Amino acid sequence: MTILVLHGVTMTGASMLAHLGPLGTRLEAAGFELFAPTAVGRIEGEAFEAQRAWVKQRYATFGQDAEASFA
Repeated sequence: MTILVLHGVTMTGASMLAHLGPLGTRLEAAGFELFAPTAVGRIEGEAFEAQRAWVKQRYATFGQDAEASFA
């Protein structure tokens, strides 16, 4: 069985797999294949900052801190 692992706008498939750490290791040990493709585009500059501001606002709506969640 394969699990599709999707990453965020500033990551690659490989960095997402590394970020999974022990969870990824345990899933693979349980017989799962982790498939983490790298997205074709990367946003930068003003587009990135606009996306970042939107995400921070969404987290704040739920009383959460986006910066702390992705540190």
